[in-house]
Amino acid sequence: MNDGEKFYNDLLKQVYCYQNEGFVYIGGDVNSRCGSEQDYIQGVDDINDREIIDFSSNKYGDLLIDFLTSCNLCMLNGRSDGNNDFTCVSKRGRSVVDYVFAPHEQLDMCTSFDVYLMSDLIVDTGLNFEKSIPDHGPIVWTINVKKDIACNTSSIAQAPNTDRPRYNLKRFPLNFLNNNTHIQDTIDKIEHELVTNKDINSAYTEFVTLIEKEMKDTVPVLKTPTGPSSNKRKKSLRKPYWTEELTSLWNKVCFKEKQWLKCKNCTNLRRQLKQEFCNIRNQFDKLNRNTKRNFQLKEQDNLSKLFQSSNTRDFWKYIGNIGIANERRQNIPFKVKTDEGFSSDVDVVLDKWKTDYEKLFNSGDNGNFDNNHLDWVKGNNHVFPTRNCDTLNCPVTKQDVIDAVNRTKLNKAVGFDYIPAESLRNSICIDLLFKLISFCFQNGKVPDLWLNGIINPIPKNDSGCKFDPMSYRVMSIVQSE
Repeated sequence: MNDGEKFYNDLLKQVYCYQNEGFVYIGGDVNSRCGSEQDYIQGVDDINDREIIDFSSNKYGDLLIDFLTSCNLCMLNGRSDGNNDFTCVSKRGRSVVDYVFAPHEQLDMCTSFDVYLMSDLIVDTGLNFEKSIPDHGPIVWTINVKKDIACNTSSIAQAPNTDRPRYNLKRFPLNFLNNNTHIQDTIDKIEHELVTNKDINSAYTEFVTLIEKEMKDTVPVLKTPTGPSSNKRKKSLRKPYWTEELTSLWNKVCFKEKQWLKCKNCTNLRRQLKQEFCNIRNQFDKLNRNTKRNFQLKEQDNLSKLFQSSNTRDFWKYIGNIGIANERRQNIPFKVKTDEGFSSDVDVVLDKWKTDYEKLFNSGDNGNFDNNHLDWVKGNNHVFPTRNCDTLNCPVTKQDVIDAVNRTKLNKAVGFDYIPAESLRNSICIDLLFKLISFCFQNGKVPDLWLNGIINPIPKNDSGCKFDPMSYRVMSIVQSE
């Protein structure tokens, strides 16, 4: 038994062992070229044919076909919606040797299957390649999992709604809140909550609901892109050592690659296009290596000179700009240290973080009261200067609200209430904000939503216990209304 036969026999055992444990998806480079051979038994298996783009075959392809027909698996390549392309493209040739396999009964669950060329991925995402461009591109497939088999997360508190639409704030309508029939009803409700019920929370909820409904009706929604190359705002391909000559050569490499892959004509033309692609690719690889090597030597020389100088601060600043410290970043573990040991239970972890952090500001009275300090403060009361605070105590004017709204930056992230600054720049919102803010200053109350904050723990030092919430410095992001 050769290596290929042993590999597929072992893989067959694994499929039979785990096929009843859940979904089965097998993906990777198996060096098998199947040509036009079908991966199912015709007349017996009821599945659709795949789109074949690689008509070459080898002995490993025959072994793969035998494996798939033996355990009722099939290829997703060329069978689902999406971009079907060669999975391996190099100067030696093009081929389909990377696959994703799934059982016949799971074929309908796959909604898309895309093969991405490395050249396209580098242009779209700005990926960095150390020595040479990989020959094999990534494969991305999407499956639609039924809700009744999703994991149970009932023990974890509900996260904020992330399904809110993303609005195109650059096309915000000028007639916002001008043609809405229920605006006056909402204004009456807000005034009723403020004047009669003295309920700032209900009044602010009505205000937020009015903004959300009007935005849903009048503001265009941004379409959310999918896939690794769907981001229209492409990352820069330029590296620190990148030059215009490299840019020109890279564009030629991409162009020649597309010409070669899409050629459906005679063998001579396809061979010529392949040779042209190989030549321009060799030029790019050589220039890229030389340019990068020269840049690294220059950086090393600069570091050596800074290290030998008397000013070490510039040396460490240079080290920091390189970004070496970014590799040491670690996530906070979902595990805490308790009196009984360590626990990863969801309720225990969340309660530990909650109880430890809520005591930081609202600490209880420990009974240690310093009477001498109180007497000193009373005796030296004349030392503290008194200032005129009449300006701060003046009522908020409508002009103050207008100035504050005009100072807000546009096209920025929203807060907990999901209200963008663009929606406030109109007379209706300014009048409502003036009434809400005036009520807050006169009654000393603010909406509960303004009191929410996002806590971002930052490790104090490397020696602290990462499982102790008190080993992290508390940084809280709160509303700025």
